Amino acid sequence: MEIEIIHVSINLTVFANSRHTKGKGGRVVERSDKTRMFSAVDADNIDIKTVLQQVCAALEEKGYRPLDQVVGYLLTGDPSYITSHNDARIKIQQIERNDLLEEIVGSYLRNLE
Repeated sequence: MEIEIIHVSINLTVFANSRHTKGKGGRVVERSDKTRMFSAVDADNIDIKTVLQQVCAALEEKGYRPLDQVVGYLLTGDPSYITSHNDARIKIQQIERNDLLEEIVGSYLRNLE
């Protein structure tokens, strides 16, 4: 299994001219008529590709299908989808799920050609 992944951190910029409204539970919620920008910046020291390779290897060693288990983890956030074998659970939890998802989808989109 070959995985092509790079380092990423997330910056979320909210533009001015936003309004505040009351949300559920009386909390103040910020609304904006402007589009929010989402950009990836290479700043993390964690090698996502290496971590995913190690996690997938640990899952395979324990007889699990890595695709099923990683998707379950990404969708639910429940770390019990990832085996604790070879510290795979600890390793994958060191990376934000949105960073994992962004890198996996980014790798897939780059390889569509």
